[in-house]
Amino acid sequence: MDPFINRMKSTISLTNDERSLVALIDDGDKIRVLDKEPWHFQGHHIVLFSPSALNTVTSHQMIFTPFWVQAYRLPFLSESQSLAKALGNLIGEFLEVFQDFCFEGWGPFLRFRVYMDITKPLL
Repeated sequence: MDPFINRMKSTISLTNDERSLVALIDDGDKIRVLDKEPWHFQGHHIVLFSPSALNTVTSHQMIFTPFWVQAYRLPFLSESQSLAKALGNLIGEFLEVFQDFCFEGWGPFLRFRVYMDITKPLL
């Protein structure tokens, strides 16, 4: 089991409208949890949202989530951050590229992270 998960202090409470509230005690834990998105449980995607102090969270605000995307069949030596950014912005909002693949130029795919609207179909 991941030692990171075992050390987090948190409370989980359920709401009436099929949402769960997870309160993390440490801000560092919150940042690590959000950085490691996407999360899933029993085959279901978990959408995380970090509201400001005065906001009431509605389901309409919880429609965007980050995903890792892999682009295959790219031309030789074309895997670059600018290509990842262009593709990411076509799909959703580009967040970051997995840097290890950008410097090789000949890997099987280009991996980048995109903020996507989950109310829209993938294809």
